[in-house]
Amino acid sequence: MEIGVRKTFVIVSVKDHGAYLGESRDAGPEDRVLLPARQVPEGAKPGDEVEAFIYRDSADRLIATTAEPKIRLHETADLVVRETTRIGAFLDWGLEKDLLLPFHEQTRRVSAGDSVLVALYVDKTGRLAATMKVYPYLSCESPYKKGDLVKGVVYQIADNFGAFVAVDHKYSGMIPKRENPHVAVGDEPELHVTGVKPDGKLDLSLRGKAYEQISPDAEAVLRIIENEYSGHLPFDDKADPDRIRDVFGISKAAFKRAVGHLYKMSMLTQLGSLETALTGLDTAPKALLLAVGLLIALIYCFSGYTSIKAIGALFGFIVGLAIGFIIVGVMGLSSPLDIAVPAICGIIMAVISFLLFKLAVFFAVASAGVWLVEEALSHYPALSDNATKMLIAMCAGVALGVIGVLTMRHFIIIMTAIFGGIAFSKLIFDNIVLITWDSQVGTVLRILLAAGLAIAGMVHQFRTTGK
Repeated sequence: MEIGVRKTFVIVSVKDHGAYLGESRDAGPEDRVLLPARQVPEGAKPGDEVEAFIYRDSADRLIATTAEPKIRLHETADLVVRETTRIGAFLDWGLEKDLLLPFHEQTRRVSAGDSVLVALYVDKTGRLAATMKVYPYLSCESPYKKGDLVKGVVYQIADNFGAFVAVDHKYSGMIPKRENPHVAVGDEPELHVTGVKPDGKLDLSLRGKAYEQISPDAEAVLRIIENEYSGHLPFDDKADPDRIRDVFGISKAAFKRAVGHLYKMSMLTQLGSLETALTGLDTAPKALLLAVGLLIALIYCFSGYTSIKAIGALFGFIVGLAIGFIIVGVMGLSSPLDIAVPAICGIIMAVISFLLFKLAVFFAVASAGVWLVEEALSHYPALSDNATKMLIAMCAGVALGVIGVLTMRHFIIIMTAIFGGIAFSKLIFDNIVLITWDSQVGTVLRILLAAGLAIAGMVHQFRTTGK
């Protein structure tokens, strides 16, 4: 007998403790379920029909109820947390027995009184349970079209894709990463539908139509210029769109409208042209950057150990750049020192790393470790705080770097091969093949390519190093 659904049953027999229901009058004992006496309609008799919902009681027995639950099998709903225990949280779903939300089905920690979006499913033991991983249960058949204003709840944030939203708590939608959505799991923002995908999923934006957003954008741009750049715009309207989005959180077109609006209001009289050398990296052809990334990934994979000094020097240069920019920020240096100091620090660290083999090993292995751990955490939605993810990744990277220095050859080969394989696979699928993790086929292909390259890289490195 299917649980989690409400349907019409026939009363097979009536006893003092309740009525036994079946799908037909001649249902056998194993196909009957008890409707407790307090819920049996007055005057009910065998042969009468009754609407009931089937679930399991506190003794794990199938039981029927005429009460209407707040959620049914494979549906989604907002439910309130009654209490949390060592096995998970218990939710109020309108029935006597509270609904369990196991820890492993939570995408964030919840507390008593919280309202959470969940779906109802049958677990491996045959019991009804709740899950906050609602993506598979959301409908793609919404009534909305491009331009509509909707409301939804953010149920998951993925660094690679954006914020996943349940529109009206039941339709599948997403705020793309390019929108730079500043939202958290549990937020319920008002959103604009910017498009409907062929499969029915909704593309969403926190931002309104262009004519509605000019003033808010202008205010935001002015606030950032005043608070973070001492009143000077760090670049002009010819800057790379990605650079503009990173700084202001809006598209290049919206940025130009905002700046034009500020001109008209006489609140902006001059645009600076202070693009730094680092900004120039943003405007480099993406194809060239992709090719360089793929080449570095292959070098890591197949020549990580023999190229360790060069790799260490590269990441030593990057670390030196970071140190240099920190010095520039702390001391408030201006042009040309704001470029010269990071460059000098980078060169010094690169030379030191190249000359000191163990330092090169540390930088090469630690940088690979940071990236690998950060990439793994990006697929763990329960940890949505980027600062925490980065701290964990940094600590893990340092630990792996130390292990690499202590164990040397074997660990270096394994780490560089794994890093190179995963990095190459990610670059291919994120930029060329364009199959996301949402696709089961895409997930399998990503893993197969990464694993195949990693194994091939390990075999090649162990053979060519002559040990």
